[in-house]
Amino acid sequence: MHRTFAALIAFLAFVSLAAIVFAAEADGARANRPVWGMVTKVTADSVTIAPEVAVRRTRKPAAAPKPANEQKPAAEKPAERTFLLAKDETEFAFAEVGMRRLMFDGTTLRTLTEPEPATAADLKVGQLVEVTPVDDAAARAKRVIISWSMPATIVKVDAEMITFRPVARAANDRNRNDADADAAPKQDGDDDNPAAPDAEDQTVEISKTTTRVRIATASEPPPGAGGRVVTTIEYKDGVLGDLKPDQSVIICIKKETAAKITILAAADGKL
Repeated sequence: MHRTFAALIAFLAFVSLAAIVFAAEADGARANRPVWGMVTKVTADSVTIAPEVAVRRTRKPAAAPKPANEQKPAAEKPAERTFLLAKDETEFAFAEVGMRRLMFDGTTLRTLTEPEPATAADLKVGQLVEVTPVDDAAARAKRVIISWSMPATIVKVDAEMITFRPVARAANDRNRNDADADAAPKQDGDDDNPAAPDAEDQTVEISKTTTRVRIATASEPPPGAGGRVVTTIEYKDGVLGDLKPDQSVIICIKKETAAKITILAAADGKL
């Protein structure tokens, strides 16, 4: 009897300890989770970002119309966070944002493609970045990825320069499904490209040796089982001569030079 009772006490103690350890590990995992946000301040030793606002996906039942002059409460914005940049320890990279999907916890999941080397000197105020912290109390940055893909429309192009007009991504673009768009109305910071639709034209250099041009063609086949439609995108290499005014493009800029330009050429579907 005494042995049974002692074994039971030991088992309960083990379960309690395991729960505490699991909770601590969960808290550590949350603290070590990558953070997306806009850069608000950069120094030689640190970067400060304004984390993006999480969006609730709960659907509310239809209610009576509200007065036109009634203002909606502003979403509570997270406090800015500062991360230390450790020399020879913090990794830096540029990357294009591919798919964007709203998760059930209100955060936005992004896929990052074709990373390119970067340095701390490439960090600028206004950039969208993903910061992965080191699991310590000093809030050091283990990795900083700079989103450098900018949707735009070509205004003018010649042998050495390209002028373009940045455009904002729609909240219900191809990277978000209809349910996401309904559940998450557009808000400040929702677009990966912060530029407004009427943003001023920008001009950057292009080079036959350093600017990579590619052509993206989308094909949208008939709906499959369950009505699901899968759009496929194919890429092929292009040249500077393929760039024309009024084309929709994705421009990646590094040090005032277009490092990569993707021409969005729709075939059966839309990009």
